[in-house]
Parts: sequence; C-alpha cells; structure tokens
Amino acid sequence: MASIVRFTPLYGAKSSELALSGVLELDNYKVLLDCGWDERFNLDTVEPLRAIAPQVDAVLLSHPDVMHLGALPYAVGKLGLNVPVFATLPVWRMGQMFMYDAVLAKKEQEDFNEFDLDDVDNAFERITQLKFQQPFALTGKGDGIVITPYSAGHMLGGTVWKVKKETEEMKDTEEVIYAVDVNHRKERHLNPTALLSLSRPSHLILGASQSLTRITPKLDLTGPAIQALERGGNVLVPVDTAGRVVEVALLFDEAWSQKKITQYPVAILDSVAFNTFDFAQSMIEWMSDSVSSRFDLLRENPFQFKHVHLCHTKADVDALPSPKVVLASFPTMEIGFSLQYFLEWAEDPKNLVLLVDRVQKGTLAHELKSLQGPMRLTRTTKKRVPLEGGELKEWREAQRQKELDAARNQEGTASQPDAMDSEANPQPMDSEASQDEEDDGYDSLKKQHFEMFPYQEKERKWDDYGEIVDPEQFRKGEDAAELDEDDMDDDEPKDLTIRTNFAMEGVTDSEEEERRKIPKKYVEEQVDIVVRCETVTRDFSGLCDGISLKELMSAVAPRRLIVVHGTEEETRAVVEMGINGLGLSQDSVFAPSKKETVDVTSDTSVYRLKLADSLFNSLRFRKIADGEVAFVHGRIRIEQSEDREDVILESVPEGSSSGHATVFVGDARLPILKQTLKQSDSSFKPEITAGVLYTENQESGAVVTMKKLGVGDFDLQANLSEDYFAFRDHLYTHFVTL
Repeated sequence: MASIVRFTPLYGAKSSELALSGVLELDNYKVLLDCGWDERFNLDTVEPLRAIAPQVDAVLLSHPDVMHLGALPYAVGKLGLNVPVFATLPVWRMGQMFMYDAVLAKKEQEDFNEFDLDDVDNAFERITQLKFQQPFALTGKGDGIVITPYSAGHMLGGTVWKVKKETEEMKDTEEVIYAVDVNHRKERHLNPTALLSLSRPSHLILGASQSLTRITPKLDLTGPAIQALERGGNVLVPVDTAGRVVEVALLFDEAWSQKKITQYPVAILDSVAFNTFDFAQSMIEWMSDSVSSRFDLLRENPFQFKHVHLCHTKADVDALPSPKVVLASFPTMEIGFSLQYFLEWAEDPKNLVLLVDRVQKGTLAHELKSLQGPMRLTRTTKKRVPLEGGELKEWREAQRQKELDAARNQEGTASQPDAMDSEANPQPMDSEASQDEEDDGYDSLKKQHFEMFPYQEKERKWDDYGEIVDPEQFRKGEDAAELDEDDMDDDEPKDLTIRTNFAMEGVTDSEEEERRKIPKKYVEEQVDIVVRCETVTRDFSGLCDGISLKELMSAVAPRRLIVVHGTEEETRAVVEMGINGLGLSQDSVFAPSKKETVDVTSDTSVYRLKLADSLFNSLRFRKIADGEVAFVHGRIRIEQSEDREDVILESVPEGSSSGHATVFVGDARLPILKQTLKQSDSSFKPEITAGVLYTENQESGAVVTMKKLGVGDFDLQANLSEDYFAFRDHLYTHFVTL
C-alpha cells in the first residue's frame, strides 16, 4: 500500500497575496512548507497557522524573505511551534536580516507587539542548516522520510525541496518536489534552478506566480536611472532587505564601473545593509560558477563595491551629494525608508521611482505601477517622534514622581525589619552598657541601626557572552564619529555583535531611551501629495515567466501536479499547462484553495527489480553526464519464497528479439548548440531569434532552422542537402544513441 499524501495550502493559493504557507502530510507526519507573512503583518493573514502550529512535526523554509518565513518568529513565540526547522545557511543568515529590518521599520511606524527581536533570535536558533543536495534523514515519527534541498535560483540560498518517503520493503515510495519561486536564468551571482535535474517525481507542488507574464531578456535597468540623474533628478529603487537587492546592487555597481560614472552616488539604505553584504562576501560557494571562478583565480569578490555605499540611516544617505540613486527597503513601499523617500521626492517631476520587484495588490507600489500622469495621493502615515513642550514636561514630572514613590517604598521596606527587631528585643541603655560601647567602638557600630540610602539596581540586558555594553559610556572626550575603523577591535566577530551594533540605532531602544531620557510617541498624520515623479517598471524579480515555467514542467514531468502561490488567473493557466502541455489527466492536476485539503496519494507501487547476471553482462553502457545508460531488452520472472517475492529481469531466448528503435538520451539547449556549431564548422553563421536557431552556410547560402519543442524534441527544417545532414549530425553529438 502506498503512503498517504495530503496537502493543504494555509494561505497563498488562488489569491493575490504573496505570503505563503502550506502543510504536507506523509502518513501521520506533518511538514510545514514555508511560514510567510507580508510587510503589513496583519494577523488575519496568518490566522490559519494558529490551529495547525502545535500539530506540525517539521518546517522547511524555501527563501529568506518575509513572504516565505516572516511568520516564523510569531509562530514560535506565540503559537507554540516547537519543532525542528530546516534551511540553507544563506536562508538562515539573510532571513535574520530580513526580520531585523522589518521589526525596526515596523517599530518606527507603530507600537508593534506581535514579535520582537528576541523572538526572531529564538526562532532562528531552531534552524538546522543543510547544504544543497545534502540528504537528511528524519528520525522518530518521521522515520523513512528524507529531505534534500536544491537550488531555486531566485535568491541566495533559495531552495527547491525534495521530500521522499520510503518503506523498508521499497515496494512503495512517494517523492514530493516543492518548487515555488524558481528562476531558470543564470544571473550575476546565482546559477539557474536545479529543478531540471529532478525528473519524474510522484508529486510536484509548483508556484504559479508570474505564469501570465512574458519577461523580456536583457532589460535595461540602469538606462532610465541615468536619464533621470542627468536631468537632475533623484532615483528611488524600492528593494527588499537581503534577497533581490544583491542582484540589483551588483548590476548598478557593474554599470557604473563600465560607464565610469563617478558623479552620481548609489546607496543601499536599510537597517542591516552592512551586515547583509558582509555575509554575502562569505557565501561565495553558494553563488554562480562565474563568481566562484573569479574568486578562486583572481581573488575577486564582487561585493567589495566600488560605487555603492552601504547606509543604515537616512542621515547617511542625505549626506551624499545629489542627484543620487537610493536602493531603499521595502519593495511594497508600505513601511521603511522607501516610503519616507517617496513622500519626500514624489512631487518633483525630475525624480524617478524605479520598480524592480513584484508587489502585492493594494500596496502603494502596486498603485504606482499603473500610474498614468500626475495622481493625487492621500495617505495616513505613522511615525515615532520625540516628545516636546508640555508633553515632555509632563512626562518628566511623572518620571520624577515615579522615582520618589519608588524611593519611599524602598525606604519603608528597609526600615520595617529594624522596627520589628527593636520591639522584639528591647535593649536597656544603662550606664554600664554605655560604657562598654564607648570602650568597644566596633561592637557599638554593630548594635546600632543606620538608615540606608535608597538604591535601585538598574535592569541589565545579557546575551550568551555576558552583559551587553554600551560603548558610548567609554568614549569620554571623544567624538564617536571621528573614530577610525582601524581603532576598533578586529578580533570582535561581527556576526555575533549584530544586535549590539544596533544599540545606538533603535534596536535596544527601551534601554537606550531610558538612559538618555528621550521619550517618544507615535503620531498619525494625513499626507496629501500630488505624484508628479516618473515611474518606470523593470521586472528584476528573478522568476520564471509563463514560457519558462511550461518548459520546466515538461522537463520535470511529474505524475501529479499541485498548483499554489498565484492568483486565480495564474493558477488556471498553470493547470491548463499541466493538462494540455504535459498530457496529465484532470484527476492528476490539483489547484486547492486556501485551507482546502487535497488527497494526492499515488495508486502505484515501486518494486525492486533484479537483473540476471547473464543479462547484465550483455549490456553495452554509454556514458552520459555523471552516469552511464544502456538499453535493456528482457523478460520478467517472479520468484516466490516463504517470506519474500523477487522480481527478476532475464535475457530473452536468442532469435526471439528483432532489435529496437533508435533511442536518443539527453537534451541540448539552443545557446549551447549555437556555440558548439560555431566552434565545429566555421562555414555556418548561427543566430537565435525568437526561440529559433537560424544557421546560414557562408559558402553555399543554404539556410537551416531549428526550433525546440520539448525535452529532446526538435523541429529541424531545411532543403534536403549536405548542409541539412551536417547540421543533423552535429545535433546528434549532443545525445547518446542507444
């Protein structure tokens, strides 16, 4: 009997919301696939997590952004999620940066209490780090389940998860691939997704986001920015904290170097910018082959920027000369520095807002995407401001009264035991006793009771290494801004002091404000502006579009397809791809709605097949990639025994087989064909246009065209000539013939 497989999308299915989470059930073992939220942190979004969190046995995280793991601190701190969490090292590191920045931005906007930085740290301490293609066998209740991460190509460390369930007899197996937000293109710092290496799984859980989009390759991102700068305008690029911002930053730094632009600074502005790219410099092995090879051969690290400034505060960016480019968090422009700069720059027609990422409907960035001409915008903004005037005076009076009351309470508590002792043990003060006290001053001091000055011990904060120290207390007579980086302790591990580095920037704001006596309050105000700035959209989200998604599905060729993470229109498009493109039956394609459970248990069983020695010795193996293949022609024989049943494949009798049709194993991509054709035959001039490879013989003028229809399926058209056969022979060299 096959294992029972069920899947329930908690949210992020048939909806425009980008937050994502779902539950995969393998028999009685429940795996939470992602645990996302959005930047508004609305509790209604994650309400489905409340009931399921105590029942979950493990959590798999696919990407480090808020959409995929934003609710993890809340689930651990408030919902009782107390299970192992699995992710890659970059997802762990960059995920912390995402959550730190989100908490800081949210606290600047309102009194945010859903979770704090301690909850973030506690949640991320549960993560078990895995490497790409590292199988990990679960134990206990999950015995028999093996999880393996593969590259998704979307963000640094982004993961496609393979979850495999086997039984001891190996008679049934379930292989589930969880692939949301994958990228088939190679980028400056990332290799394409490894999803293509995972073929014929029993189930594929696929994200439908961007399935209705057609992405134009080689989009010009820096061109509109340079035009705005040259007319004297500033450029705002809303980006995420530690995901797609890496690719965008590399692009700007590379373009500025190639075009030798020095007069227009580029700044990355978020609360953790330095730490984000410090971590990126140490994760070269997780990046593309080109980045790794340059580092190995030339010791060149692409994150040692020449033209990009890392800034933590708005004052740092304002100090840079204008006009400038500011990559500010967050992409929705609902919170963070991107909202602040938009409100400041929106009314100047010389300025530019460059939207590079996908955004959720109903957000400010989504409104700007459809902007046509000037638009009047009224928004309610929230921010934290210091108390002033009468409010500050009233607060100080309240604090003074509070301290006096505390001192009186302390004094009363200290004197109460003395009075009780004197009543219980009265001491006669006769002359003899007085004389003894005068002779022995030490004994006299012991017998007398003195009032103690009231003292309140300040609450101190500690971490794993001791008390958190404020370095400002030791900088008497120095200007902290004038201290050189060389004066700092190089031996101090930066990654262990992230939280303490934020002491002067608001992370430990309750302690710092108490010390400095700078009270603050949250205020709301109506902002009425006319948006006159230019708005340009360039899709640098790093995701597959509809055509690429269809090709990936064809290459993976799952037996069952489950579609999530897309609008109803996007979901419907992927369902049609599965039915019409892959040839799956309607019973094998599922598109569940929010909180709808679908039973996708397979009806097939897998048996262990043994090859007879005589058949194995007759096989002719051909090498392909990292393995070897051979064509097998035999007949099945079943051997019964008392405790087992063996399935044996043996040779057919001589003369009973008439051979087999030629089989081509492998695949070839058009760019690779183009490159090898140039190298092998100089008479051809290959070019790729609109997905078709054109080749023209410079000597004879013959033209050969080829279009790829699927994996190993090509449409080759040409006049019957020597050029046709030469091109066909070249195509065959990319395959193994059996």
